[in-house]
Amino acid sequence: MDNIIASIRKHFDVRDESLALLISGLKELNVPKKTMLIQPDRSDKNIYFVENGIARAYTIRDGKEVTSWFSKEGDLTKL
Repeated sequence: MDNIIASIRKHFDVRDESLALLISGLKELNVPKKTMLIQPDRSDKNIYFVENGIARAYTIRDGKEVTSWFSKEGDLTKL
């Protein structure tokens, strides 16, 4: 989880205790390429961090995959 921790520290001023608490609640999930983590028309209460590799979100329009975003290892979006 080194990439996740480094990215969190880069974007947020977080205490070690708070980061340790967050990390303690995470579960590592290794998935093969092309695995669909989130299914259409299904609710998902999980949050996914990419530690290694790339994730892609897409929709199907006119029978073709249209990519809406990519997320690489360690990416976080600060709103």
